[in-house]
Amino acid sequence: MPARPLRLFCLLSCLLIAATAFAQEGHPIKGTWVGYWGPTATQNRVVIVMDYDGKTISGTVNPGSYGAPVKLARFDIIPGKPPAKPGELPGEPTFKVHIEADAKDAKGGSITIIADGTMQEAALPNRFITGTWTQTSGGNTVKGDFRIRRQ
Repeated sequence: MPARPLRLFCLLSCLLIAATAFAQEGHPIKGTWVGYWGPTATQNRVVIVMDYDGKTISGTVNPGSYGAPVKLARFDIIPGKPPAKPGELPGEPTFKVHIEADAKDAKGGSITIIADGTMQEAALPNRFITGTWTQTSGGNTVKGDFRIRRQ
């Protein structure tokens, strides 16, 4: 093989390897997620840090002094519809997220947090999750929407 095409082949191979190395982000749920939850009139800031070890999702809701460890988290991928005809592309999968955490309020009372949502743009770095947030404290339940974006 002549030297010039071989050099070009080696250069393109190195660029391809480098591009795939930079594209590795890890599991889609892993990372720091920032956003808001609550009824439309009173939105509350929320930060959720999640990690995935290959088997379980762990993390913290609002890390810090009053942080709530995630006690249960699921990330379910629901396959899209199969192609109706040959040559047609399958439907997009749906990425469902479920998070549960127990926190304490300023008086030491327990707070139960349950968030159910759907991840959008899962393959992109600016993915986000939207859904329903339920927070129960002292027998009072507050429901609202939430939207968090991966940082």
